[in-house]
Amino acid sequence: MPSTGYRLVEIFSAKQPDDQRGSAGTGYLLGAGLVLTARHVLVPEEWNGTPPNLTIFARALAQGPGALLEQADLIWPNDPRDLEDRTRPDVALIRLRSTPSDAAAKVLVGRSRQEREDEPEILVHAGGFPGFADMNKNNKRDTVQLTGRVEPLSGARGGLYEIKELNADKARLDWHGISGAGLLAERALIGVVITQLRGNALSDFRAQRLEPLLRQFEDFRIAVAPGAELDLEITGTNAPPPKLAEHLWLVDREDHEADFRDAFKQCCPKSSLICVIPGHPDHLPEELLSRFRQRTLPDLGWSYGGEFNYFEWPGKKTGTEVAMGRLRERLWRFLSTKEDVPREPAKFREKLSTPGAPRLFYSEMANLNNGLPAPAVLREWLSFWAQLTTDDACPPIHVLLAPETPQDEMLALVQSLLTPELKSPGVLQDLQPCTRLHLRNWVTRSLPEQLGMGSGDRLFTSLWDALGVRFSDPFPLKSLQTALKEVTHV
Repeated sequence: MPSTGYRLVEIFSAKQPDDQRGSAGTGYLLGAGLVLTARHVLVPEEWNGTPPNLTIFARALAQGPGALLEQADLIWPNDPRDLEDRTRPDVALIRLRSTPSDAAAKVLVGRSRQEREDEPEILVHAGGFPGFADMNKNNKRDTVQLTGRVEPLSGARGGLYEIKELNADKARLDWHGISGAGLLAERALIGVVITQLRGNALSDFRAQRLEPLLRQFEDFRIAVAPGAELDLEITGTNAPPPKLAEHLWLVDREDHEADFRDAFKQCCPKSSLICVIPGHPDHLPEELLSRFRQRTLPDLGWSYGGEFNYFEWPGKKTGTEVAMGRLRERLWRFLSTKEDVPREPAKFREKLSTPGAPRLFYSEMANLNNGLPAPAVLREWLSFWAQLTTDDACPPIHVLLAPETPQDEMLALVQSLLTPELKSPGVLQDLQPCTRLHLRNWVTRSLPEQLGMGSGDRLFTSLWDALGVRFSDPFPLKSLQTALKEVTHV
């Protein structure tokens, strides 16, 4: 496992893209390229508001020591103008435009082990890029570790940790730039460091607690979830989003429909669902959608009326935040024509639970360049849709119609949506990659053992002869299922 130092991120925020002067600070890299930092790093108070052309740059140590500052995107708050609101928590979330492979795994965020066990104090540390660590070379600063302790019962009402046991000599240094650093207790990320100069020229070290923010702000929790393993206690409608793959289904043929029916019965009514229906040489996606409505859903006991309602999926070049805004707006117009479009999933849940509200929706992927949606947009939409649960056995369903798609492209899309901890969702098991070696071992060893027959039986050597020539590495298990049907039929 790489050192947590790989997750330190240097941040520079400017009023204009070409400004050489701006605000410098630190961030902490989660999974999925997400970076936690402080709001005042992005828009300092002395700027007196968010500039119209605010531009955020960042570089992570995981990108290598020679990495250049590259533009990053604001994720939370959604609206840059909210960064100037000093009444809100001093925390923000940005995203790098490329995810370093050395820091792709999720990070534990929320409570520390010591807090769960009610220990009276917690040893903490943070790393960042303070002003006194200027390397005087290419405007780069070296990293410095901050170490201290916090008392978890102090500052709870204000949502802050006060970091203690820093000697006065060290506190007199120029710590400007450490703000936004992740505060760690062992390997749990529990806060975002905030530093201020007191009247005696000593730095005042505090950190914004993350666990209460994750409980209080649903949109923040949803935004953080793709890059974090959340450790917090939440009940009721504010529960954190479940793992995305539990809500993504591939339904395009009899075998998939059978798996889908079984899983649907297990997870409903607790889950909202997104189904991907790719085209097939013998069936247009629209035909499969019609069969899904007329046959699959009735077989599941679907008692909620209505047909599928269409709304357009954003173009492939649309940024994630803009795309999410458009998708929420298009869905909302089916639920309310008068009210402003909300950001919170709770408002959508309320409308979807109203008697007579539509619950079946579909979008077409055919207008996209390569027939498949951008993974980042689909990942965010999955996270949002997972919150739209209802209290009955007829959950909201969004079907994505893809044109006929090469299996390797569909496999790549699916794999891009899964976390390192979650290798495969159930219905998509048959998209897992296989090799000829896997196939040979299965045909000549595993299958004979399962059937209680000798591996040298002519049946299995003939089966390998018929199947082996059909595949090159890697191939999805789905292809093997099809080939087996054809071979055994012949």
